[in-house]
Amino acid sequence: MAVKREIRRVPPPRPDFLINWFRGVWAEDKVIDAINQPCGYWFGLRYGPSRGDINDYERLKSYLRRLDEAMRRYGKRPDVLVFRREDIEQGIINASLDLRERENAEIKSVIEQSVIALEVRSSLWSVREAENYGKELSFTLKKEDIKFVRLWEKTYNKTVFYVQVFYDAIYGILFEKLVKIATRKKPRKFSKTGKLTYTVPLHEGVKFAELKEEPKLEVRIWRHKGNIIPYVVFTGGLFELTPEFDREVSRLCKS
Repeated sequence: MAVKREIRRVPPPRPDFLINWFRGVWAEDKVIDAINQPCGYWFGLRYGPSRGDINDYERLKSYLRRLDEAMRRYGKRPDVLVFRREDIEQGIINASLDLRERENAEIKSVIEQSVIALEVRSSLWSVREAENYGKELSFTLKKEDIKFVRLWEKTYNKTVFYVQVFYDAIYGILFEKLVKIATRKKPRKFSKTGKLTYTVPLHEGVKFAELKEEPKLEVRIWRHKGNIIPYVVFTGGLFELTPEFDREVSRLCKS
């Protein structure tokens, strides 16, 4: 059954919007890179819808409208699907597949071959430095996203891991575990987003990857109707999967 959703308002092209947008892209890239390192057991493919060309404001608005329509029908497509590497090596799954622009019905058999799905989030925090100051960081979960992720899980009978990418570490937690813990208390409205959001301490999940090579900062300029907007993005960097990631995924394969 489709879920009703208000069409999202396209934010004006502010520096914070641009920074958050490209940080999300960077986080997804780093998760994929970590999973797809040679000699691993798994292989990740991008599955969430392509973000399109942000430099074209009209195409950006079109992308967000299509995203809302798809979410109401199928639920929220997780950002990454994870497969057994042997399925890639044996040609059962094509490693060069771009699932982002393909309809779910068209790639149903590919979705069925996946082991788990990952919903990726990013945070502008260093876990190590925060811990040195006695601060425990958290998974953040928007209340409005819960029903849409659950709809996708139910539609395709797949397990979703919620993955949060920090500057120096990646943490993961089963989505249903996250929701169960989060909804024990009331959500708070985040000042930056205006969204009702739950927080769950990182120790409820596991460390999926550690930073091995720091990213660099790159200054960019976005032009919109003559307005010049400077902003910064992360580029490069490398994370390495932990044994905990392998154990969690292997456990789900056997269950």
